Amino acid sequence: MKYVKKAILLAVVLLLVIIIGIIELSFLKTTKLLLFSIETSCLINIIIAIALSIIVSRMTELDFASTNNLLKNSIIIGVISLLLQIIIYITEKEIKKAS
Repeated sequence: MKYVKKAILLAVVLLLVIIIGIIELSFLKTTKLLLFSIETSCLINIIIAIALSIIVSRMTELDFASTNNLLKNSIIIGVISLLLQIIIYITEKEIKKAS
């Protein structure tokens, strides 16, 4: 049952990506939009992980809350998407310069 929900969510996300691609009619614009969305969600996840850790430690008087996995994964995905955006930006500049 758990995997069915994940499969449905993945299918919906892929469908939305396809719809965005059709609306934009440009692979580059679609990729930029998706990378921006990924960076935004990573930033929100980082804020949530830090806030959750602070709230749990204050409410339960524990020294730590295990949000390390969420924080680590969000940072990794955010850095990767940022690097991809930089690559796209440099590629666009080179294409415009060559034209």
